[in-house]
Parts: sequence; C-alpha cells; structure tokens
Amino acid sequence: MADEAQSSRSAKIKSCTITSNTGKSEVISDLIIGFRHMESLLSPFMTGKLLISDSAEFLNTFPVEGGEEVVIEATTPVEEKTYVTYTYKVWRISNRVEVANKRAYTLDLVSAEALVNETIRVKQKFANSIDNIVSELLSSSYLNATPAKKFFKEPCLFELAYIGQLQRPFDIICQLANRAISTNSPLPTPKTKENKSKSSENSEGGTQQSIKGTAGYFFWENYRGYNFFSVDALCDFKFGKDGEVLPGPFNLDDYPPFIQGPYVDQISNRDDTDDRFLTTEVVYKDEVDTMTALREGKYASTMIFFNHTTGQYEEFGYKITDTYNSMAHLGNQSKVSDLSAGQQDMVKTPTRIMSMVLDHEAWYNDPDIADPEDKLAENPSLYADQHKHYAAQTVARKTLLKNQRLSLVIPPNNKIAAGDKIEVILQKRTSQEKKKEGPIDEENSGVYLVCDVEHIWSKADGVDGNGETTLQLFRDSYGMKDKFVKRGQ
Repeated sequence: MADEAQSSRSAKIKSCTITSNTGKSEVISDLIIGFRHMESLLSPFMTGKLLISDSAEFLNTFPVEGGEEVVIEATTPVEEKTYVTYTYKVWRISNRVEVANKRAYTLDLVSAEALVNETIRVKQKFANSIDNIVSELLSSSYLNATPAKKFFKEPCLFELAYIGQLQRPFDIICQLANRAISTNSPLPTPKTKENKSKSSENSEGGTQQSIKGTAGYFFWENYRGYNFFSVDALCDFKFGKDGEVLPGPFNLDDYPPFIQGPYVDQISNRDDTDDRFLTTEVVYKDEVDTMTALREGKYASTMIFFNHTTGQYEEFGYKITDTYNSMAHLGNQSKVSDLSAGQQDMVKTPTRIMSMVLDHEAWYNDPDIADPEDKLAENPSLYADQHKHYAAQTVARKTLLKNQRLSLVIPPNNKIAAGDKIEVILQKRTSQEKKKEGPIDEENSGVYLVCDVEHIWSKADGVDGNGETTLQLFRDSYGMKDKFVKRGQ
C-alpha cells in the first residue's frame, strides 16, 4: 500500500515554456520546483504560481518584465497520459531569495484576459440578452481571448439595455450576472384585474403582493474555458437506477452534468479501495450562520418599488418557501416540507427591506405604456426594468448555497474544475455501536458544488514530483439524494 499511496500522489509537469514580449521562447521545465493552479467560481480568471530555483541566472539572460506568456503541461494519476495545458501571463515576481550561489523566486501568473481587462474602459451601449452581452465583452472587440477559449453559457430571460460607464469588462459582467434570469425559471405573470399576484399578510397585519422566482448566475473561468450559468443549472442533477448521472431540466447539452468522484474517507486495512479517490483531509466550515442569513434576506424580505415616471408605488414580499420547490438542490432537502422547523419559522417575518426606483421608460420613446406587466400595454418596452424579478431572488439563491461548506484535500486530480459537482462519501465519527446502524454519515455525505480548486505540483520528493488538490465545496441542502435526512425533524 505504501507504493500505491506514493503513486496516487504522483504529479508530473511535462513541459513549461516562457515566451517574452518580443517572441523569444525558453523551456524552463528543469528550473521548476513547484507549481500551483487556482480557479474559483467567484473569479472571472484563473491564477497560478510557479516556484523557480534559478542557479543558471535565468533572469539575467531572459529578463522578465511582465506580460510574458507561460504555457505549462501537467498531469495527475487520474488520467496519467492526458495532459492539461495551462496558459498564463506573468504579472509579478515575488518572494525572491538569494543565498550563496542559489536563487529562488515565484512567478505570479494570471490569465491573459485579466491583464487586458485592466487596460479597457467600456462606454458603449449594449442592447441584447445578458448572455449575448457577455459573449460580446469576451469577443475580439474587447477582451479578445487569445488563444481562443470556449465559452459555455446558459440563455437568459429578458432583453437588457446597458451603457458601460467607463467600467472594465469583467466588472460589467459580474454586475450583469446578478441580474440574469434563466430561461428555465418560471415566467412572471402579468398583472390584471382578474389575475393579481398572490397576496400575503405582512408583520403589521396588512397585505402585500408576493413575488416568486429564482435568479442569479455565476461567471468564472476554469481550464475548459469561460462559463456563465445560473445557480440552478449548477445544482441540478439526477441519479439513474445504476448510479449514472441523468440530465435535469436546468442542464444543457454543451455542458454535461457529470459528477467527479466519489471520494471517500480514508479507511484502514482496506485493500479494495482506489487510493486516487481517498480523502486526505476533511474540514467542516461554518454551516449555521443565522445572523448573516437574516440580514441578507435569505428567508424573507420586503421589496419596495417606486416608478418615478408613473408615480406608482408597490410593496412585495419575498419568501424562500414560495420558490424553494422550483429550485434545483444538491442535497436531499428538495421540498419546502424538508426545511427545518427553524427555517420555516424565519420566513414569517421579513428581515431585510430593499427599496428601488423603477424606470420602464428609460429606453422607450413611444407615447404608449412601457410597463410589460400592465394589461393596457400593447407594445411595451423591450428593455423594461426587471429589478422585481431578480433583486431579492439572486441574494436568496446565492446565500442558500452557503448552507453547508466543506474543505477537502484529495490526491491530485487536475480534471476537477471550479463549477464541477463532486460526490463525497464520509464515514460516521461515532462509536462502533452507532456505526452498526450504518457506517456512512448520510447527512454530510452527498454531492457538493466546487467553489474553489487549487492543484499543487511539487518536486520536493519523487522522480517526477508529487501533488495534491484542495477543494472548497458548498451546497444548499443537506444529505444524499436517495437517503432520508433527519436534520431539523
């Protein structure tokens, strides 16, 4: 098992080439003593760190001034003959140390688009669906991804008009991600005298219209390319009878709903377990953060809208229980009835008030009614103000993902990317008597979403080097899909 454990951590850097801004290239594979690659669901670009041991005075013969291209090919034991290529730009030299005849330093790396993004200020007008605006910002007219990178996206509901106010492209995209609504989300119901929005009693004994729906997208880069998907699309999956992953209503054909793993706890005296899929370290992060959830309006909030062009004032109540059933969930708690008594109780009183000014007329020049929800509007504004359908919904949906957070260290697997789903099987940490009821911790095991991933290669020991992968995981509900969860019951 010792040899197997050693091979399960083996990680090889096949090649590393640096190209100067004048086109001069050098292979520096022999100088590398360590490499880190980092991706995050919350970051629009990838980063890396290359630790160099330089006894050949490389910096003197190849001066690094920033902006050099670095291309690294690396592999891990999961697919040993398949190399992943990482392409970066150098943005900094750090941690430089010189002792006797030895010199070591770190090349801090970043995606090429991250540097281009700093040089662009956008002031043009966009008029399109949000996913198409993001595509335009990634095109040659703006960020000009080079080499060309794939862009995986999910179509968005509603057309949007937006003027860049001398903002950087990534800043605009991150703003638009919070406004995006999936075409798979329930369509809003127009207001009529016969069909008004459902009303609910507020904390002061009055009534207010209730608003439903789900919203919120993530925009991020991983080694496969750029990605723009709703939270529901990322959380959606189903298991078939034989354990295979089936596509759900939120999944798209060009981004399959595969699940990495399963990764299981290290079990002693087991010779039938693949060492490449054993966890090295499991750390539970904060789970029950009620104060933050209440202040962010995760469970219930009041939304106040004033349309300054018509003088119309409206109040809406948003409750997570009104839309929970229509969301995709990673854990077993897929229905409102599965929520704990405490969560259900927190829905009774809104804990956040959001006030916004609506303006359906901003991009509308006709004398007719611009409000698309007004029954008298014959030709409403194509670029109506849709705050009502994403403001509270985005906050609640993204906050819900923080219900359970887990830090996982596993043998190196550079096929895992930010935005992937991963199955984790954890053992019960209890007495042997309790384990007789079942060895698996069914509440904390299950499928998680990969928020952050860090792949590490090190040549400190081993012929080719060793490595590990550290994952930051989160999910919106507890338990395994096919198991009953006792939490809150």
